[in-house]
Amino acid sequence: MIYKLPLEGRWYVFKDEDLLKMEPDQADATRTLIRQYEANRLSFFLGHGPQMEFVNNDEPDMAIIYAGNQYGKTHSLICWLARRMMPCDQYWHTCRNHGFIPREWKGPRKGAIASYIMTQQVQRMIWPVISAVWPSDELREYSSQWKPKDSRVRRKHPSWNNAPNIPLACGSRLDFFAYKQSQEAFESNPYDFWAFDEQVPESQFDGAFARGTTIEDFQCASAMTPHHVKGRPDTGAHCWVTRMTAGLLDKGITFKHYNISVEDVPIALISEKKRRTLYLKYILKPQESGNQKAIREGRSRYFGLPESSEGLVYDNWERSIQWIDPFPIPNTWSLYRAVDPGRRDVFAVLWAAVAPWGDIVLYREYYKHGLGMEKNVDMVIQASGNKRQPIGQITDEYGNIRKRYEEIQDGERYEWSVMDPRTFKSPEREVTITQGQMFSAMGLHCIQASGMRNAQAIPIVKEWFEPIPERPHILVRMKKAKVIRDMLGKPLKAAPRLYVFNTLHKFRGEIEAYCKKPESDDPQDGDDHCMTALKYLILQNPRYSGPQSEMDIETRVEEDLQPNQFTGYVRNGRRIE
Repeated sequence: MIYKLPLEGRWYVFKDEDLLKMEPDQADATRTLIRQYEANRLSFFLGHGPQMEFVNNDEPDMAIIYAGNQYGKTHSLICWLARRMMPCDQYWHTCRNHGFIPREWKGPRKGAIASYIMTQQVQRMIWPVISAVWPSDELREYSSQWKPKDSRVRRKHPSWNNAPNIPLACGSRLDFFAYKQSQEAFESNPYDFWAFDEQVPESQFDGAFARGTTIEDFQCASAMTPHHVKGRPDTGAHCWVTRMTAGLLDKGITFKHYNISVEDVPIALISEKKRRTLYLKYILKPQESGNQKAIREGRSRYFGLPESSEGLVYDNWERSIQWIDPFPIPNTWSLYRAVDPGRRDVFAVLWAAVAPWGDIVLYREYYKHGLGMEKNVDMVIQASGNKRQPIGQITDEYGNIRKRYEEIQDGERYEWSVMDPRTFKSPEREVTITQGQMFSAMGLHCIQASGMRNAQAIPIVKEWFEPIPERPHILVRMKKAKVIRDMLGKPLKAAPRLYVFNTLHKFRGEIEAYCKKPESDDPQDGDDHCMTALKYLILQNPRYSGPQSEMDIETRVEEDLQPNQFTGYVRNGRRIE
């Protein structure tokens, strides 16, 4: 049998034959330590990487630890919860030698732990770790190490079919939950501490957190997989927790996040051979390919960084390359607008400029809700640097006579503006004027967007994010930078055709949360107004229409016949079968 024992800051690995080779006194002492470890693994806890800081930190409202599979994130979460729910002896080996800091014991506490599905995650993955790691003196007949005096007595398990929980000897109680349960389950009772395995749905977190705000030292923690696991919507970089840590979502709470890398894990837990295999698979091979998406996903799995775009609709969006500092748009570039209108919902607009060599830059966004049609139109035209001018009257959809306007494009002039095709259709027979006509009468004249379904449209849009080998980055082409480096610090060898000014925060928030449905390539429902406007823009085929003298020969050839890995060859905007 192989034994792994953490002692005095390192892991010792030995077999039964090693014990036989020891002096009798040493062998007896070692066997005693093994029995103590098996009875209370928490008392020997040896954190690797940031584990110990994660467990000890009592300051943030929410502590988050990212790690790949089998790197120790669930173990970290369970030790985090144990430190808060039971008295921990300052004479434990982990306290004297490994940096574990006991909390002042103030009496019994109520804790909760939750994961995606009760049977698969909570019962089969979390509970076995709790029953093995938490002290057998606390778990008693629930401990995996419990040995009854009467052989007819069986070890206990939580009642998985009926509000599962376990009582501790100290008087504390741990309840188990699953994200598949109703919202009420997370709001019905206040808990001192919440532990979330993988991402908890935002509404359930809000309910659980709200119930804990009256508790003086209330705290919660989450153990997260940074890359997307197929069929598991609670994993990956598109989730709300990762958007919060990236600064894209403000929950009004304090948080601290940590990352466990493969290199943090001791050799006793991941062998040197396995480590080399993982480094080759996740780091070296993607570097050799030069594929930024593969590099990002490999780094996510190896270093525990929430960089992976797996599960996102536009998984080839690369913020470090496409999210650029603003610059003045040259007067000769062709300008466009794309509108996803909403009367009560969000009214979103994207402004785009097309360079002579065909790159598109999204340089402005508008994102408001609840303002009404005319107010939105007026604000969009003002944002464009233009004015509205009355040119007559029109009868609206309700039979009211109102002023008719046109946009005076003396600030910015657009080749066209495109809008949701549904606004050009009459919702009812008795309605004589469409919303599209009303927008035009208010001064925002738009053409009808394509009604192409997402299954066909998304690959076309996605192609604009795809890096093209040897294509110069737009900032290099415009002499704004001498060289652009990728996330590894190496000169960029391929660049996309679409860029976004880093002032478009709503756009970034949406694209980095625009995820696929489980087991499907279709987008999940959610905030997708900028994504919809982007789709309208790209499907309308925006092109440079300025002075031909500014286009070089390479650009003209490229525009005439452009290879497209998603949609085939395209000539003058038409697909060649």
